[in-house]
Formats: sequence, C-alpha cells, structure tokens
Amino acid sequence: MKGRKVLARGTLGTVMQWEPLSSGMCDALVTLDDGSTCWFASRELRPADNLGPLPSRHEAQEAARIKTIAQLKAIREAHVRDFHKPWQGMEYGKAIVGRALDEAIKTVEKNRT
Repeated sequence: MKGRKVLARGTLGTVMQWEPLSSGMCDALVTLDDGSTCWFASRELRPADNLGPLPSRHEAQEAARIKTIAQLKAIREAHVRDFHKPWQGMEYGKAIVGRALDEAIKTVEKNRT
C-alpha cells in the first residue's frame, strides 16, 4: 500500500506509511498534494492510481498471523533439536520453554482476525 496514490476525503495524496496491525482508526499516513501530512483510517481511502483495489487490513493481519505461526514452529523445532543439557536438571527448563512455545502457537492459531 505504501506509495499508492489515493483519495483521502476528496483530496489526492500518497500513502507514506501503512500500519495494518495497529489501531484501525488511523493506520495510514498520507501526504496530501497540498503538502500536508495526516493519518487516516485505511477504510476511508480510495485508490486513485488505477492499480486495483487497496489491500485490506484483514488480509495483512492474516498474512502476519501465518508468518508468526511459521516462525514459532521453527523456534519450537530448533528448541527440540538443538537443546543441550549443560547441567543436571536443565531438562525441566526445556519442558517449560517447550510448553510455553506450544501454548503461543495454539493461541496465535486460535485468534483469527
């Protein structure tokens, strides 16, 4: 979405920054053609560059959720594979961290936007 030409409340401008994972009330920083810069809700913006519809917050949030799950699973696999026991009793720490990673994965998978 960054760099797209948009209509923001009837005025042409360019999206300078888009924060789809933040509050939806003001997630797009737009520099208007008159030189002023203002935050807008992306749902208020309309495309003005003939490049098709603007991406939705839901699509961006879903992509971020999928990426987070993949990263957490990779960390979990590395935790199991690469764990070394430097002292006796350390396996209990491995179990605690492993359970925490499993719960994080379950929580992110369950919380669809």
